Amino acid sequence: MRHASWNTVFVRALEVNDAIGTLMATTLMASSDLAGVVTTALFRQRAY
Repeated sequence: MRHASWNTVFVRALEVNDAIGTLMATTLMASSDLAGVVTTALFRQRAY
């Protein structure tokens, strides 16, 4: 079995890290959007 060069391993690690970062950012944005919607709904209920 041929070992991957350190360069390849490093690039793979960066790609995985980038994917995880994107996923976390997307999740964070989605959850903050959800929080915004919930907060808005609560405020609207309180206004009525």
